[in-house]
Amino acid sequence: MKLSKKTIEFCDKPRHFKRCPNKQLKEAMKGVEGIQKDMENSLDGVKKDVDKVEELRKEATLLFNDIETSKDNDRLIKDEKELEKRVLQREKDNKKALKLIKQAEKIEADLEKKTDKINAKVKEIDGKLITEYGKVCEQLLEPFAPGEFEENYDSIDMTIAKNLPMFYDLYMGNISENKIDNKLKQLIEAEHSEASEFR
Repeated sequence: MKLSKKTIEFCDKPRHFKRCPNKQLKEAMKGVEGIQKDMENSLDGVKKDVDKVEELRKEATLLFNDIETSKDNDRLIKDEKELEKRVLQREKDNKKALKLIKQAEKIEADLEKKTDKINAKVKEIDGKLITEYGKVCEQLLEPFAPGEFEENYDSIDMTIAKNLPMFYDLYMGNISENKIDNKLKQLIEAEHSEASEFR
């Protein structure tokens, strides 16, 4: 079996990449991709709800701002009937804004109730994803024992695992160590900034 000349530090040990047919690599990544899709689907509804709450609150804020602007401009209106129309419109807008806020609060309350279920689902999917990454590692890295990834990975190992096919190409293509290190550094920085945005 042909191995990469250079080693990659992964799960606390130096590893070589095994020669692996493209078809086998794609097959190994299918499990990971399926679980990632499951994760996206699980969180998609939550994202839509959060976006809807934001939209409702923004619309309510605009209505409240319009009401205040209208009040400020009342002093410029001389016609009594026009003033009455403006007051009625403000009352309508106020009711509508309050209704929008209630809708937003209901969605937030529903999300709050679902939080434990969502967190449990995400934890379950994360566990499956880690297992699948471990299987990919077993196929591509030497030496690598079953279950080793699950027991020993850290955040840097996870970054490498997520991009293992790319690192496989870099190592098997005999790319310089410096370029590989720079690529890893870029991926870690990107992942760190993505995690910061999520918080």
